[in-house]
Amino acid sequence: MTEAHHNIDVAIIGAGVVGSAVAWDLSTVYDGLDIFVFERNPGVTEGENQSTRNSGVIHSGLYYDMQTRPNKARLCVKGNEYLYYFCSRYHVPAIKTGKIIVATNEEEDSVLGTYLNRAEENGVRGVRYLTHSEIRAMEPNVRAKSGLFVPSAGIVDPPSLVYRLYTLAGNHGVEFLTNTTVLDLKSDNGRVVLTIQYRDGTTQDISARLIINAAGIDADRLAKKLNPDLGLELDPVRGESYKFYAHKRPELRLTGMNIY
Repeated sequence: MTEAHHNIDVAIIGAGVVGSAVAWDLSTVYDGLDIFVFERNPGVTEGENQSTRNSGVIHSGLYYDMQTRPNKARLCVKGNEYLYYFCSRYHVPAIKTGKIIVATNEEEDSVLGTYLNRAEENGVRGVRYLTHSEIRAMEPNVRAKSGLFVPSAGIVDPPSLVYRLYTLAGNHGVEFLTNTTVLDLKSDNGRVVLTIQYRDGTTQDISARLIINAAGIDADRLAKKLNPDLGLELDPVRGESYKFYAHKRPELRLTGMNIY
């Protein structure tokens, strides 16, 4: 890529789980596409990006209602099933642990009914109400008034998932450019021109027929390069994690399920 202006078919911004998955899927469905993935981090294979900085929970699809978020409600259930299939086929560590959504008082207990009805509406199989004693039988260290058991919930190893998608896409001819930052986006006669900066500080304009914005927490900022009046803005939420050892804190030990 030494020309001052290079033409490609598809530009994907971000090599996290979304960017890598889209790149792999496009490369398998449309043979011969010129696909480039631009990633500002120094790598993809060792957990350098945002996708690997999360809890790795495989959700089941009961948090989204069909009336206000029908696509999420439908696709989360399908995605749950497909992710387990993908992980099994491509040897990505994943466990269907199940989870318990707990209620600690009467007010929270009334909310469980909403989730139970939503699970039935969305097609989330096997969800059932648990009494206090049933929760204690499953997880002796959990104290709760009641709960919902969601058997399809689980966990996946995020770095392994991203790495597998990256290698599958690369094996299908996708080019990954790391340490490469997208500085600007401009529309140009039905195409999009990306101004990118390489690791050595040099810049280049690249014209793409299709652009896919998978830039994580910078997705809204980049989208506004093309549409300054875009009324969408990300609301990032930072999570905190703690690690406990069962032999040191036996009162916090769980049998393996996720507890919400």
